[in-house]
Amino acid sequence: MANFYTTPVIHRINYVSKGGSDGSIVTGDGYDLGPTQAIRVPFAAGAFSPGDGYDVYVANANLPVRMRVLDVVVYVTTGAGTATLRDTVAGGGNALSDGMNTGSSGVVRSNMTGGTKAIAAGGTIVLRRSSQSMAGEVIVLLQPEAS
Repeated sequence: MANFYTTPVIHRINYVSKGGSDGSIVTGDGYDLGPTQAIRVPFAAGAFSPGDGYDVYVANANLPVRMRVLDVVVYVTTGAGTATLRDTVAGGGNALSDGMNTGSSGVVRSNMTGGTKAIAAGGTIVLRRSSQSMAGEVIVLLQPEAS
């Protein structure tokens, strides 16, 4: 499980560009600038607790600020089943990644076809495995964002 040592610095950036059809200045809002955090969690085959044994905890109700999941990579050393990053234990809540086929050893990356997902401050992130036989490590790339 991740330990967050410092609260990330987050800036909301307003942009200015010369983009109007008449050459006028256009302003906008909507960019978050903050340091990304890569969280690496190695895990062995077998049951984990708390929970029902299928969840690998990345963050357990301890995200310091609202975060956005940018990428998920699983390095599978012992393959079995599938895995999905979720925001609630025991397969509940929302999927934060696509389901990843972890049936054989190797590197598996989520396609993130639904786009990036945000998790509120104080949130939970787990890698939900369909089989307790799977072993390896998960790397989750997060970016803090303004709430």
